[in-house]
Amino acid sequence: MPKPRSTATRELVNLDGLWRFTSATGAGEHPWAGPLDTPLEAAVHELRRR
Repeated sequence: MPKPRSTATRELVNLDGLWRFTSATGAGEHPWAGPLDTPLEAAVHELRRR
């Protein structure tokens, strides 16, 4: 399987790191507008096929 690559119409972004999470009811009206106000975090890392 070919690996993804950056092109003029596609930007590859590394999403590894600590991500904040919250429940749907605790997210507020516009959760995408800024950082979440929650102590819940999960480590996210890229999964690679061998």
